[in-house]
Amino acid sequence: MDKENYKENYKENYKLFSVKKTVLQLLKDRNYDISDEEKIFSMDLETFNEYREKLSEEKALNNRRCLSNIYSKNLSSDKILVFFTDNVNKKKQIPLETIKIFMKEIAENNTQEAILIINTNLSSKSLEALRELTLVYWQFFYDSDLTYNPVLHRDVPKHELLTESEKNDKIKELRTSVSKLPIIKFTDPIVRYYGWKRGDLIRITREDTALSCLVPISINYRIVI
Repeated sequence: MDKENYKENYKENYKLFSVKKTVLQLLKDRNYDISDEEKIFSMDLETFNEYREKLSEEKALNNRRCLSNIYSKNLSSDKILVFFTDNVNKKKQIPLETIKIFMKEIAENNTQEAILIINTNLSSKSLEALRELTLVYWQFFYDSDLTYNPVLHRDVPKHELLTESEKNDKIKELRTSVSKLPIIKFTDPIVRYYGWKRGDLIRITREDTALSCLVPISINYRIVI
């Protein structure tokens, strides 16, 4: 392998390593059981590549698709499919055939949620097929969205989801209505990370003595739209 190809290969492997670790932390934060793969957190890149190659042989899949898996939620029957896409069409887009495999695995495993990890754009036919997937809560992320963990950024305050009961109580306490609450967009990286839905109420706690020495902790609430 020449020097240029080696650099590209290393870059791609490192990216996939970073994405997989972020996905596992995302699942853990959503209360899914990742115990079988928790060892990945302590791996270095070389060990991860060896693990991935062995996994691809066992599953008879390529080195991206082999990282796809089904996870169960702790103390619940809920399941989620995480699906890494592999092949692309002539236009370098995710083809419909890949999305059909994704949808088939959702049906066969009876999952309530699904995450599609893509490394390029979806084709128009793929997008059209995904719009028909209405009985499952699904998301897609580009690799670039997951090469780092957004919740670990030093400038990101603590975000928490309120239960429906807590939401109703807080709205009464604030003497307001949902339509008058400050908003946070459904496309916000933190909202997407946690998989929160439109209508959810989020408590945001910011600790910053640099902003105010009198009130170092501020709490506000935002509705997802």
